[in-house]
Parts: sequence; C-alpha cells; structure tokens
Amino acid sequence: MRSMHKGWLLALLLVFIPALGWAQPPSPPTDRPPAFGGFPDAEFRERMKELGLTDEQRDKLRELNRRIGVEIRDLFGKFHEANRKLDELLRQYDFDRRKAEGLINDILRIQRQLLRHRVNAQVELRKILKPDQFRKLDEITREAFERRAPWRREPRRPGPPPGGG
Repeated sequence: MRSMHKGWLLALLLVFIPALGWAQPPSPPTDRPPAFGGFPDAEFRERMKELGLTDEQRDKLRELNRRIGVEIRDLFGKFHEANRKLDELLRQYDFDRRKAEGLINDILRIQRQLLRHRVNAQVELRKILKPDQFRKLDEITREAFERRAPWRREPRRPGPPPGGG
C-alpha cells in the first residue's frame, strides 16, 4: 500500500505543480537521498528552458511554487498520516469501524483540498504562461512522469492463465 501512496504522490506532484522547484536553481548535492525520488530531475530542469520564460514569468512561477508548495506539503503530510493510521487500524482483527469511517472522511477531505489546490494551480499557470508555453509544459511534464513512473505508460496485459494454458 505504501508504494501506491508514493505513486499517487508522485502523480499529484507532477500534475499538480508540474515544476515544483523547477523555477529555482538546482539544490546543491547532499548525502541524503532526494525527496520524492529526486523530483524534479536534471533532465526536467534542462527541458524547462524550452519554455522560453521571461524573468517576470519565472518570478511569478517561483511565487506560485512557494505559496502553493508549502500548503501541498502540509496536506500530503496529513494525507500520509491519515492513511498510515487507517492501515494500522485495519491490521487489527477487531477494529473500531467508526474510527475507520472517521479516518476515511479525513482522507477524503484532504483529497478534496488537494484537488482544489490542483485546479487553482492550473488556473494560476494559465495566467502566467502563454498557450504555447503551457502546451510545452504539459508535454515536458507528461514525459517526466513517464520516466519516473514507467508502470503508467501502458495498461497491463493479462498474463497466461495459471497452469500454463
């Protein structure tokens, strides 16, 4: 279940604010593993140059990233914690169903907030970017997502039936 959450988190980050951190210079290397698998990767940052952003656009995107990024990180923390509590609760043989329902409601509330942030971020992006820049950003984001989440490229094909038939 944990890998599903990470995949969902990555998908939301890539779709939500396509360039979380891309309007900023790359971080200096550290001995810690990168957050969210190294998002955004060097290739993504390099491809962002293809957008031909003005200084004003770059500044607006940094501000959007700063403003929304903090809120999103907080919501993802709450989302992860609520899912962890639900997973922990459901591992018990005798669990409190009302408590599970409450956690489900918390998770759904957080998901609604995340989706609202996603829509708001997309509205803001359209105010900052020209249509051709937005299309290019979509292309770059989609390709980055496919690189980072190869399981999403093609639907799974069923394997042979059990017993080799």
